[in-house]
Amino acid sequence: MSPHSDRPIHHSKKPDLPGCNHTETVLLESEARYRTLFEQAEDSIVVFDAHTTAIVDFNGAACKRLGYTRDEFAKLQISDIEAVESAEEMKRHIASVVSKGADVFETKHRTKAGATVEFEIRATVIRIGGRVLLQNICRDITERKREQEALRRSEETFKSFFDLSKVGLSITRLSGEIRVNQALCDILGNAYAVG
Repeated sequence: MSPHSDRPIHHSKKPDLPGCNHTETVLLESEARYRTLFEQAEDSIVVFDAHTTAIVDFNGAACKRLGYTRDEFAKLQISDIEAVESAEEMKRHIASVVSKGADVFETKHRTKAGATVEFEIRATVIRIGGRVLLQNICRDITERKREQEALRRSEETFKSFFDLSKVGLSITRLSGEIRVNQALCDILGNAYAVG
């Protein structure tokens, strides 16, 4: 009986896979769950050797986003796709990540066609069997960067219009802060400071 209800507890045991003991079955099921999560992730996931930069594992999103087949991507090194850091900078950055254990940063990766894609990288050190690996979870931020740049340009245009307008303008924020342009200062006899 369950301590929280009057119903009996039923334990079910999954049948073992043919030729496997229970421990092997549990490990195989665990690997299948991990592989499913790894492959179904929308972010690109790339695992590479910290010393050689050879890519040792990756999900489908990684090769697809950069335009490679799985076979082509498996033959690459991180230096083949890194578009910002030089080989020496990359070597120093990898050493820094290994010493810290993790890092979050932005970079660009080169596609097979030569275009660049902007990524936010969450790099984590993994040590397996004496090897030092880096697992990079790569979120495509290209569209976010475009939107930020468009907003920045829009704000610059507005600021230029506001500051250079021959018409007196003011902006009052809900906090009570008031901003005026030079034209309004001239009209009011510089009673207000521009800011």
